[in-house]
Amino acid sequence: MARCYGLVGAGENGREFEWRGETLAILTEGERRFVNVDLQSSAGIDRASSLNLASSGLADYVSSSSLFHSTVSSVFSSDPPPPAATRRRGRMAAVLRHPVDRALEHYREVRSQVPSLRSMTAEEYADGDLVEENLVTRLLSRHLVSEGGDEEDMGPLDQSHLDLAKEVLRRKALILLHGDRDVTADSLRRIERYFGWTGGQGLTEDSRCRETVLESHISVEAGREVEFGAPPQEGDPTYIKLLERNRLDVELYEYAQILFSAQSDLPARVARKSENEGKTWWPTRNCVMNGKFNADPPDMDWYSVQSELRVVEGK
Repeated sequence: MARCYGLVGAGENGREFEWRGETLAILTEGERRFVNVDLQSSAGIDRASSLNLASSGLADYVSSSSLFHSTVSSVFSSDPPPPAATRRRGRMAAVLRHPVDRALEHYREVRSQVPSLRSMTAEEYADGDLVEENLVTRLLSRHLVSEGGDEEDMGPLDQSHLDLAKEVLRRKALILLHGDRDVTADSLRRIERYFGWTGGQGLTEDSRCRETVLESHISVEAGREVEFGAPPQEGDPTYIKLLERNRLDVELYEYAQILFSAQSDLPARVARKSENEGKTWWPTRNCVMNGKFNADPPDMDWYSVQSELRVVEGK
C-alpha cells in the first residue's frame, strides 16, 4: 500500500550493520522508499532513537513486530513533548491474521529459507519445535523480549498475559485483519481513512491502486499454494495441532474480531493534526470508549501507543 501513496517507511530489514555510522537518509529500491534504519535488533532501534527518527520527519510510518515494545519505547515518547523535544508520539494500527494461517505462512518461510528443511511437511512442522506458539500474545504482553531488547523465550504464558494483550489492543490499536478479500479490502480502506492517506490523484486512482494491491495479494497466495501444496483445512489433524499450540492467540484473534466490528464506524481523518496537538492528552480514553469512535474532539479517542501495562505476578 505504501507505493500507492508515495509513503516512506521505516521497519525491520536485517541491515543495521550495513548502515551503522551513517546519518538518516531516504533510500529507494524499485517502487519502495524507506529510511536507512533497521528495527529488527536492539542495536538498530538504539541507532534510530539516537538519530531522532520520529522527529526527523523522514518516515511516514514505522512498522515493527518482533521488538514492538522496544521500538515504541525508544523511538516515540509517552507524553506530549515540549517544542524543543526530539521525539514524537505515534498512533498504532495492528494487522492480525488467524493464528493457523500465520503459522502456515511461517512454515512456508522456513521451507524457503532453510535448504535442509525444504522437504519438511506441514505435519512435521506442526509436530516440531519451529512453531512460534502464541507469538502475538507474547509480543503484546512483552513476554518474548528480554530487558536488553533481544528475542528470548521467557517461559509459559497464562491468562494474565492474554488479558494484557487484549487490553493493549483495546486501548491502543486500530485493528486491521488479514483475511479474505472483503475483510482485507475493508482493512485497507480503514487505514487510509485513519491516517488520511491519499495518492493525490483522487479517490478513483486510490481505489484502483488498492485493487491492484489486493489482486497482487491473491496472486501471491495462489502461487504459494502451487509451490507448497494446498494448506491443511479446518478439521484436519495438522490444522488442529497448530490450533492447539496457539490457543491463546486464537482467543486473542477472536477478541480482535470483536474490536474490528466495534471500530466499523471509524471516521475519516481521525489522525488529523488539531489544535490539541502537543497539549495534555486524555490517558483514560481508548479506541472503543463508549463502544465506538465518537469522542469529541476526535483526538480524545487516541493517546500514546507506548504501553506502561505490565504483567504483575499473581494477577
